[in-house]
Amino acid sequence: EACKQYGELTAELAGTEAHAQSRSQEIRRVAAQRYDDARPAVSSGLSAMKFVPVAAELAVGAQATYSASDGLFSPATVVCVHRDADEVYYTINVDGAERGTVPGRLGSLQPQQLPEGVLAA
Repeated sequence: EACKQYGELTAELAGTEAHAQSRSQEIRRVAAQRYDDARPAVSSGLSAMKFVPVAAELAVGAQATYSASDGLFSPATVVCVHRDADEVYYTINVDGAERGTVPGRLGSLQPQQLPEGVLAA
């Protein structure tokens, strides 16, 4: 019930949030491109980051990393946990905008050691 009321209140701000989200996504894309342009093409045994999905159900207020369909990662906060379907799903806040997502898109970024000479893609 609280999730429904919260959703109704935030729906009024959808236009402003959509613009802010669009701008935020563009900033993240530019930052990711600049990062890709600046890093060396071949690693020297350095670590890369690997996305690891959550293993357990998250609670309201939990912090996680959201894996967007465009391949970018963003910090997210769980706003609501929905259990009215076969699988649990979440309403999350990413960059000031709310969106629904499945557990497989929430997780953490963890360092992963790359072997010598492997491309850091």
